[in-house]
Amino acid sequence: MNLNYPLKTLCLDAGIGGLCDGLVCVYFVENYDDIIYIWNPTTGKHKILPSFGKGFILAISYGFGYDSSNDDYKVVRISNFNDSLEVKIYSLRTDSWRKLLVWALKGNLCVVCEDTFTFYDVWVMNEYGKKESWTKLDGEILVNFGGTLILYDLIKHTIKYRSIYGVPDFHEVMIYQESLVSPDDFMKLPIYLNN
Repeated sequence: MNLNYPLKTLCLDAGIGGLCDGLVCVYFVENYDDIIYIWNPTTGKHKILPSFGKGFILAISYGFGYDSSNDDYKVVRISNFNDSLEVKIYSLRTDSWRKLLVWALKGNLCVVCEDTFTFYDVWVMNEYGKKESWTKLDGEILVNFGGTLILYDLIKHTIKYRSIYGVPDFHEVMIYQESLVSPDDFMKLPIYLNN
């Protein structure tokens, strides 16, 4: 069967991100960029989703479905981007993408939601596995933004640049974990070499 889908003239291999209620999520990936659209084969109507530009993408997975709590269709895009996982969620209702970052904060699951690439919300699950334990953080957080430290206000959605006196520029920011491990302790252990 030969389907006459939108953007077929690009001569790229199309992938299916998911099917729901007669809608199809179709994607193409070319030159480190992906084109995603939602298409109804019955009516022939389609909507191309906003792009997020090119990047070195190692692997991408897509999902598509209906969110009954918001009466909305959503596309989930998970990519391996610059050696880290990035999750983006598209809302058909708002025609915008949100980015999620997931990590542990003081032993609790933590999610950062980026809304239309402008505002950030931070949520913490205080009791793992219980959705009612999610709480939204307020106040300020220190963020590594491309090697520059910024203080982000979660309520006002404003930033303040922070610098360390005597250090002209950051080239890399890392998290340091204090410990009592001494490098000298390793020098006392004999090293056995196999002949």
